[in-house]
Amino acid sequence: MSTLKVNTITDIAGNSITGQILQYKYVNRTASQFSTSSYVDTQVPGLTNTITLGNSSNKVVIQVNLTPYFNGTTTDGQYALKIYRDTTIIFSEEYLFFRDDGHIKAMRPHTTYLDSPGDTNSHTYKIRVANKGGTATLYFMNSTNNSGNMVLMEVAA
Repeated sequence: MSTLKVNTITDIAGNSITGQILQYKYVNRTASQFSTSSYVDTQVPGLTNTITLGNSSNKVVIQVNLTPYFNGTTTDGQYALKIYRDTTIIFSEEYLFFRDDGHIKAMRPHTTYLDSPGDTNSHTYKIRVANKGGTATLYFMNSTNNSGNMVLMEVAA
């Protein structure tokens, strides 16, 4: 057995992340098949979770795992993923899934984001997607092994 001892852990921006995981909230998207071709942010059913921090200095690690699928074999499309805290966009990835000339150009089905709400209010995190170009329809299937999930973790400051 090994023990890892460090003074601090820092993210890419150099911000210190210390402490323990105080809460772990998991939701599995078991809703029926979902599809969209909308250019408006569209809520992904089943990917909503709520957390209340015990200390306003604590942070929330958000992990989103999806398995996107496009219809057809040559239909072009680009979809963005957004993470909302309540009604505010806190993260946007323009290339959740991008296909051009029948070839996948970019895909980011796994996203991790560190949020600092700065309070002890209850916050609801939601995942939304939007068409940014092309005619392909984006699908998330309904298989429990292929449907997606979201994890919220409170990290002590």
